[in-house]
Amino acid sequence: MYEIDSIDYSAPPRVITIKGVSTAISKNMRHERHNKHWEFITLQAIAGEIAGANNLALYYSGENPFFERQTQAGISDIEFLHSLCSDFGLNLKVHDNKLIIYDIEANYERESVSTITQSDKHLISWKFSSKGVNVYKSARVSYHDHVKNENYFGEYSDGSEEGSGEILEINERVESQGEAQTLAEKRLLLANKNEVTGTILIMGCVDYLAGNNINVSGFGVFDGKYTIESATHSLTSGYTTSLKLSMGGASKSGAQAMKSARKVKAAKLKTSSTIKTPELYYEGEKYYGHD
Repeated sequence: MYEIDSIDYSAPPRVITIKGVSTAISKNMRHERHNKHWEFITLQAIAGEIAGANNLALYYSGENPFFERQTQAGISDIEFLHSLCSDFGLNLKVHDNKLIIYDIEANYERESVSTITQSDKHLISWKFSSKGVNVYKSARVSYHDHVKNENYFGEYSDGSEEGSGEILEINERVESQGEAQTLAEKRLLLANKNEVTGTILIMGCVDYLAGNNINVSGFGVFDGKYTIESATHSLTSGYTTSLKLSMGGASKSGAQAMKSARKVKAAKLKTSSTIKTPELYYEGEKYYGHD
């Protein structure tokens, strides 16, 4: 169920756009700001308190970090919880009167709900992109706890040769060496989440929901498993679904293949000893590049 958030009316042609938000997320949870302090508590316990205060059941799967202290300072429950979850590679959504928190990386391993092929008669349009800049090879966490006079370090690389060679430097509060290592791993995953992305417009299907995985086939080096980051279902001149996708998990092998494709394309474009590799994306049967 959804409640109307806004109504837009434009012309020509005359179009009425109605935007809604899930009624599972209460107005208080979205808008009411709170100041609260927690001590010696896990993330799951915080989520449980927030779920209970908003009449939701909690489903929790994934990392469950322990905090010596956390402060919700003048922000809404959903905003505060989303921030905590993001730090540890967890996704958050509210559905069917449940507050659902799950591990992003583990979600990539779930079975795909569908396979979309280039020859699919229901496919309307598509675009896939791969970027070679602002993609990190590793992440490094460093934090000095002034109270304990302890230094915590964590560093993680996914072993990929992709990326510009930059290290993602993180200086945020952690409370143990293990937490520093976990934060490095999760932040690298989040930072590189949009290395390979896609958008698809297809005839409507109720199985296409945010958080579900799908396979794409027949798109060359962009073939693989993707997670649906968002799904917009529209009823205009028929029922259509617009998907925003990101590639992750084992399917990042597709990104590795694109690295070779970029090198070949760059070699053909080479005009001097300095090569600037363009961003590469695919639309229909053609490759396009731009700086």
